[in-house]
Amino acid sequence: MEKKRIMFVCIHNSARSQMCEAFVRHYANDR
Repeated sequence: MEKKRIMFVCIHNSARSQMCEAFVRHYANDR
């Protein structure tokens, strides 16, 4: 299975993209 890449970009609130990254990493590792 090919590894997928996701990029979150948030201009106005820099914490959002970091929170999204942590959320996806957490749930993606469960698979």
